[in-house]
Amino acid sequence: MHSMFEKVKHYQPKIEGIQNKACVMIGVFYQDNQMQILLTKRALTLKTQPGDVCFPGGKVEEQESEIDALYREIYEELHIARSNMEIIGQLDYVVTTYGMLILPYVVYIKDVQAIQINKDEVEKIIYVPLKELIEQKPENYEILFQQIFPKDFPFDKIQNGKEYQWRKSTQKQYFYDYLGNTIWGLTGRILHNFIEVVKEGSYDN
Repeated sequence: MHSMFEKVKHYQPKIEGIQNKACVMIGVFYQDNQMQILLTKRALTLKTQPGDVCFPGGKVEEQESEIDALYREIYEELHIARSNMEIIGQLDYVVTTYGMLILPYVVYIKDVQAIQINKDEVEKIIYVPLKELIEQKPENYEILFQQIFPKDFPFDKIQNGKEYQWRKSTQKQYFYDYLGNTIWGLTGRILHNFIEVVKEGSYDN
């Protein structure tokens, strides 16, 4: 077989433009006679997104499976052991504008009392009743992304040049609020997807 065919045959396809992957946990648990969701507020000393409300999780390292990365990150942040977690399933992948693929996993936490936060990464834990989120209509906004071209961009090689009709790229942003905590950004998008998946079902037991 031609060497070119061999290269194609053994090539492992990936999503173009994606540099890294990260896993996050949508932790659910039953407490106070209702289903709740676990979120964290990022430590104020972190370099990226300090103080943001988010789902716990982090980057998948080289030679590490997605599931192993999820367990490792959750243990590092909250000291939740594997035996205390039951993975229920996955939600829609999220592709960020900075080249990262986010993989959200819905996880049932058997015993939230066993959680011990890592203060270097987590400021506090926020428990939100699922019913509260399902019944809340989030604020939503549509962000328009614009192309910004370098000065030497070769418009002369494109049909219609500078008048080329570029397609518009937009992104939805959802804002949820609970007891003074604002959930937005990637976390808001993932949360909205989760609510859309589960809101027609039973979430009280």
